Amino acid sequence: IIVQNCNVHDVGKSDTAAGSSGGMGIETDNYNGGNDNTVRHCWVHHIGQGSANNNIQGIYVASRGVVHGNLVHNVDSSGIHLWHGADQVTIANNTCFSCIAGSGIMVGAGDSGMVSGGVTNCRVFNNICRDSNYGISELGTIGSGNLYDHNLVHNCNTPWSLTNSTHTNDLSSNPLMVNFQANGTGDYHLASNSPARNAGVSSLSSSAAPTLDFDGNTRPQ
Repeated sequence: IIVQNCNVHDVGKSDTAAGSSGGMGIETDNYNGGNDNTVRHCWVHHIGQGSANNNIQGIYVASRGVVHGNLVHNVDSSGIHLWHGADQVTIANNTCFSCIAGSGIMVGAGDSGMVSGGVTNCRVFNNICRDSNYGISELGTIGSGNLYDHNLVHNCNTPWSLTNSTHTNDLSSNPLMVNFQANGTGDYHLASNSPARNAGVSSLSSSAAPTLDFDGNTRPQ
């Protein structure tokens, strides 16, 4: 199942969603047996009521899969959130910001559907997470083999919170976007002098980065 090139916005505004029911912009779910799901080049924004709420996520991944090249911002909790049966997920070339209560990217597993040993062998690389509560974090049952490499985390209350993994080759400097606005009204392309330009890798431990960017341009250049 592939979800791509979608603009998903203003979801989870009701009091019901803000309660224990929760909500998200896009979800990949294995409850009915689905797996190997892909979310790529989607714009997911203004998910929730604009206040801290751990029940409302941008992209919610509960299966094996790929999350490539998405722009996620202004979310009540986490921009990209792994839970339940999430395992062996490649998360590459995403930009997440203004994630109020959660993380730009949260890797975790727990509750119904969790695979034995928790989430394993995720590849998290070439992402930009900024201006959020957490940058990149782990939570719940974390297995082995999760790799974090060549990510930029900037201006987060807690940049990194990994419980069973290490992060390598990361940057913390301002990514210098064309016109960063935390409320979602800006231009989030990288400026010509951005430290993130040409700073990623084409693959991480056999998991490939996307070959196109959000605008459809070939990568890497």
